[in-house]
Amino acid sequence: MCYRRLFIWVEGEDDARFFEKIMEPKLQKKYDVVETIRYASLKKEKIDNFLKSIKAMGAEYIFVVVSTIHHV
Repeated sequence: MCYRRLFIWVEGEDDARFFEKIMEPKLQKKYDVVETIRYASLKKEKIDNFLKSIKAMGAEYIFVVVSTIHHV
């Protein structure tokens, strides 16, 4: 059987809590390892290198971006 790993990239603490409490338990039925990473405080170069490593190991990832629209 194939070892499946998923990385979930989130911006901040609220997003991380949501994915760790709500989504990870559901995703662990499909993946052997599910890991949430907070990217807001990381430098672009570090993110790029991490994504290359994830691709090289054959793992999958989800990059979550939350956008808000402010009306004036």
